[in-house]
Amino acid sequence: EMASMMADVMEALGIKRRGYVIRVNYRKVLDGVLEAIGLGGEENAGRRLTVLRAIDKLDKLGAEGVRLLLGPGRWDGGKEGEGDFAKGAGLNDTQAQAVLLATAR
Repeated sequence: EMASMMADVMEALGIKRRGYVIRVNYRKVLDGVLEAIGLGGEENAGRRLTVLRAIDKLDKLGAEGVRLLLGPGRWDGGKEGEGDFAKGAGLNDTQAQAVLLATAR
């Protein structure tokens, strides 16, 4: 309802649809995505935290860097064996894609 109301306001201001983006930053939406990909429950609390930390690095690392952190992990030197290794959340490609789609900017 809020997004619809914001769209109505934008149109009333003369900004046509598709001329703006409404971004929703609501933790419960992301929690729902994490549950849908199998990361619900207390037993996955550590993996959820790793996912949230990876998402926080989107601006710094970009989507591909975050994809690596959502999956097996990432070498901070850019290539395997260079720099330190940050262990990832261990998500498969489908799970990682769902998280990236939910956090697209």
